[in-house]
Amino acid sequence: MKSVSRTSSKVFLSLSLKSVVLFARTLTTNDAGEFSSQQLDVGAYDIRIEKQGFRVLETKAVIRSGEVTRLNLSLEVGSVSEVVTVEASASTLLDVASSQISTSLDSKTVLELPNLGRDPVAYATLAPGVAPVSKDNPFLGSGSFNANGQRGRGNNITVDNITATDISTTGSSGMGTFSLDAVEEFKLITNNFSAEFGRNGGAQVQLITKGGTNDYHGTAYWFHQNAALNARDFFDTTGKATPFIQNQWGFTAGGPIVKNHLFAFGHYEGIKNRGAGASSAASVLTPTDAAAISDPTSQALFAALGAPTDPSGSLNAAAPNAGDQYAWSLRIDQTFRNGKDMITSRYGTNPVTSVSPGLTFIF
Repeated sequence: MKSVSRTSSKVFLSLSLKSVVLFARTLTTNDAGEFSSQQLDVGAYDIRIEKQGFRVLETKAVIRSGEVTRLNLSLEVGSVSEVVTVEASASTLLDVASSQISTSLDSKTVLELPNLGRDPVAYATLAPGVAPVSKDNPFLGSGSFNANGQRGRGNNITVDNITATDISTTGSSGMGTFSLDAVEEFKLITNNFSAEFGRNGGAQVQLITKGGTNDYHGTAYWFHQNAALNARDFFDTTGKATPFIQNQWGFTAGGPIVKNHLFAFGHYEGIKNRGAGASSAASVLTPTDAAAISDPTSQALFAALGAPTDPSGSLNAAAPNAGDQYAWSLRIDQTFRNGKDMITSRYGTNPVTSVSPGLTFIF
């Protein structure tokens, strides 16, 4: 955050929620009236500028990930008891400090948008110039999308500025270690990003998780899905929808350990699903074909390993689809008394046990 005025003055920045101050910082401008505040948490800040002999100026500014927020303000001569309020800054959506092209979603928007899989990386396809990879691309995992014609494997994904990219497919990795309810901001930069991001040349996906504050807060949720309202799969000849039941539940909670200095935020989530995968069709031997095998080696392999046969020469079946996933994470933030330094640490785990429907017709 930067500001320019032609008088040295004192600047107060505070991040608040429901009238509770979560974070505050006090700075003094230099002789040219400039100040710079680095490494601020994302969110909407209340800003108050004071100088003896001038009216107090109050305004707001929104801090977003991967951007520089710039304010150009001027103090007016008058009594310090007079307050000038500037309302326009809070609604500024255009990043005027750089030429990068980006899309930013705050926590409220992230939760309000439909997301059946509750995968935050899926929101990348909402940005201009972004399209899912083609159906023939072997890397169809979350995070493998085309941004402005770039390769589907050319994207870089980070969680709290730590790489969360699958090195084999450049899809997402470790997304199960936090809940969608724990996302503070989703940021996608598709073009003209600076060298500080690096690693890949496609797009930069940034996920910032929530942290604890001076105010105790949290959420609880439960999502249920079953086959009652699902459509029948195209290849399914039974006339019924593929059986599938999934329950996803969890909670988030955060608050102060030491008020104004040490905070904690954690989550727990469970996902349990049972059913079958989509039907798959495969060409198989007919009984006549199997009986016609004459090579001794082929006969021995066929007898030992076996293979399905059908008079029609094709089979249609679905493999079991089952999974158990129990994930949790904990984030600790410590702000030092000088108000300028902060240490953040985060740990998460996501053990998964599953039976994949993709194993249909693999022998």
